[in-house]
Amino acid sequence: MKARLTIAVVAASLAAATVAPAGLITGSKHDLSATTGGSGKTTQICVFCHTPHNPKAQIPLWNRSGTNANTAFKLYTSSATLNMYGATKPTGFSSDSISLFCMSCHDGSPLGGGVHNLPSDSGGTLAADPRNSRGGVGVAGDVIVTGKTNFGTDLTKSHPVNIPYAPNLDANGGFRPIGGANSNEVNVSGSGASNNLPLFKATINGSTVFAVECASCHAVHGSKYVGNPVNFLRTTMKGSLLCLACHNK
Repeated sequence: MKARLTIAVVAASLAAATVAPAGLITGSKHDLSATTGGSGKTTQICVFCHTPHNPKAQIPLWNRSGTNANTAFKLYTSSATLNMYGATKPTGFSSDSISLFCMSCHDGSPLGGGVHNLPSDSGGTLAADPRNSRGGVGVAGDVIVTGKTNFGTDLTKSHPVNIPYAPNLDANGGFRPIGGANSNEVNVSGSGASNNLPLFKATINGSTVFAVECASCHAVHGSKYVGNPVNFLRTTMKGSLLCLACHNK
């Protein structure tokens, strides 16, 4: 009986560990299932951004039908830090920047163009619900991101994104090294931050590099740092730890 109880407890613990991450996005601002209702209601969460088959973009199995062109954006370019480019500074996103998926909603246009493959449990009327955006220009009722998270296409006053992370190019040693469990992470050891920050492949100036992108600081599927889940931060801003995770000051 004791052995059975032990097995049951272990199984329950494993199950909890398995489902816990899903709870990070459930009920968050990125859980768009909460916007559905009536005959178009769906309980699916992932479908608003991802699909297992026939996506609009292979990575990350993207399920929304529209986005601004990468050249539509202006990026931050005034800091000496940007010598990490090692060449001419691009004026817009690289065409393979993962941040373009974030900006498809956060640029102030209708939410990412609308769901490409509709959820099977929505009764087929989800596409007619303006709260989920059909992506048509001038379609009345289409929802856009508002307030401080609507960045538009001018990002010249926002932290650099789609920028190579090359700490070796900084003569002052002002950036923490790449390394850790994976080769595409900023090693935050010594910064006080608890989690390494991911970098993402991008083709900049003809070379494939590891770049700082929106998702380097923001965990779009839910933050491990539960003290500030609203902004999906990967670690706390207390004591500027998120900044110090990269900047060795």
